[in-house]
Amino acid sequence: MEISCFQDEGGAAGRELIPAFNTPTGIPWAMVNLKTGVGRNWGWASAGSSILAEFGTLHMEFVHLTYLTGNPVYYQKVMHIRKLLAKMDRPNGLYPNYLNPRTGRWGQHHTSVGGLGDSFYEYLLKAWLMSDKTDTEARKTYDDAIEAIERHLIRKSNGGLTFVGEWKTGT
Repeated sequence: MEISCFQDEGGAAGRELIPAFNTPTGIPWAMVNLKTGVGRNWGWASAGSSILAEFGTLHMEFVHLTYLTGNPVYYQKVMHIRKLLAKMDRPNGLYPNYLNPRTGRWGQHHTSVGGLGDSFYEYLLKAWLMSDKTDTEARKTYDDAIEAIERHLIRKSNGGLTFVGEWKTGT
């Protein structure tokens, strides 16, 4: 299969997904109606929030879309997410699982390295590796997050077993 097939199909898919980023903050909706371009989030997500493991894992694919198509918009969209997250107040240095795309505020302050959050951390490390270790911002974000996780989520049970917990507070 020629690379032009990936350029054409990848570019078409990317163009269909761009309306998901049409939010006041640039944090994308979880879903977008491909016919109307209208986005929305899962009804069960905290206060209509976007989910960290979803919007936080777009980086590699969108950077690659820019590489394939030559269109910088994909890279710009995911770099905006990364810059926004870097500026935000993170409770105890942790990234909560929910971020409201309308207000730019964390939804329910629930942090975990299980479902809803885990992929965000994995993709930071993958982005650093994919960049041939030149994406130092991804590596620093990963290292800082892991340090906060170790400090606040790693615990010992009464029986002496070590486990990774979760952190919840506020709404």
